[in-house]
Amino acid sequence: MKKSIYHAMYEFPLSKRIENQVKSYFTNLEKIDLAIDENIRIFVIDENNVDPPSIEIKQVKENYELHFWDGYSQSEVVENLKEKEITKSLRRFLKKINKYLDVS
Repeated sequence: MKKSIYHAMYEFPLSKRIENQVKSYFTNLEKIDLAIDENIRIFVIDENNVDPPSIEIKQVKENYELHFWDGYSQSEVVENLKEKEITKSLRRFLKKINKYLDVS
């Protein structure tokens, strides 16, 4: 029996899919801190900013919340995400962090 791509994608845990997504977005992983425990946290390492950009993904019951901080003044929260929606929402915020790294 042949597995579909959709089915194969969910054989990897969410944390591994996010880790792979982070690795594919950033050429310099030395500036990124990825912490995976009960939540998934992605921080920019920037000694010149005491509150650098960050993303946190939390599971809330059967759904997820994604919290984004741009390192300056903008905060966004995306609530009630299904597991399959996480990587799509995450992509948007990873692009913003990548732009931050390009100008810092």
